[in-house]
Amino acid sequence: MYAAVAHVVEVVTGGKWLGDFLRERIWIPLGMNETYLSLEEGEKAGVEISRGYKYKYNVNNNNNHTGQTGGGEEEGEYEDVGYDHWDRGRGAGMILSSASDYAKWVRAMIKRNSSSSPISQEGYASLLGAHSIVLPTGVPPVETAPVTYGLGWMIHVYRGELIVEHTGAQPGFATLVLFLPDRGFGVTVFSNSLLGGGGAMSVLAYHLVDEFLGVPVEERVDWVKK
Repeated sequence: MYAAVAHVVEVVTGGKWLGDFLRERIWIPLGMNETYLSLEEGEKAGVEISRGYKYKYNVNNNNNHTGQTGGGEEEGEYEDVGYDHWDRGRGAGMILSSASDYAKWVRAMIKRNSSSSPISQEGYASLLGAHSIVLPTGVPPVETAPVTYGLGWMIHVYRGELIVEHTGAQPGFATLVLFLPDRGFGVTVFSNSLLGGGGAMSVLAYHLVDEFLGVPVEERVDWVKK
């Protein structure tokens, strides 16, 4: 559906490439000068582009490879998988960015009344409104109410606080963006390992949320175990 939206934008704007549209309408107004929608752009700009990694297990030939620890697998090592850019997936992601630039984007999502925001108040209402139900009942302890989906954002309640978040992934990389709109607090975590990094970034993000909310240590969830 995001690839379809990207195509619609490019058609409606008379064939303007999505990367140019995003730069003119969002990135430049927010001062995001280290953000690109193509690997070629990033390389021409001379920025250091992260490389992705996957964990390659050493497999015992007497057992089948199960994809999990155990089952004949022994300790292995990380393998460089570089950076694989899928142009056709540009509506769903594929954006190269920096931590500082992404902080500007999250700040814009939190401070929606800013006069410098490139998105209208009607646009924000649509982005963060519940358009579909993901889970009719929440899954404690993370969700204590139904989980809904806005326009590209998962919306749920944690410890009585509204949380807006979404993850991203491609071979060798994982991302998580999370913010509490009513509290003015946001977290972004980037990892250059998909599976291990994907788990670690959730543990880190919710640890930071617990720290921010002042949740007593004895009441906190063991995020690593979960």
